Amino acid sequence: MFGSRVRFGITYKANQPGFQIYTRKYYHNFKVTTDTKNFEGALGKNLASIDAYVMTDKTSIIINDNKDFRVIK
Repeated sequence: MFGSRVRFGITYKANQPGFQIYTRKYYHNFKVTTDTKNFEGALGKNLASIDAYVMTDKTSIIINDNKDFRVIK
């Protein structure tokens, strides 16, 4: 597990003795805000055929591109 205050990780293989402990070399925070609306209770579905996803807001349906999060429709 890595978090903001945790720098160590543990890995192991099932049915094998021992485990490895290692430290995080870099900190990557890839969280990017794409929309500031409150989507509590909203539903979403991935559309793999057109490489997009659908989000339902209270009164609208939004289709976004997976690569750059642009609104398609």
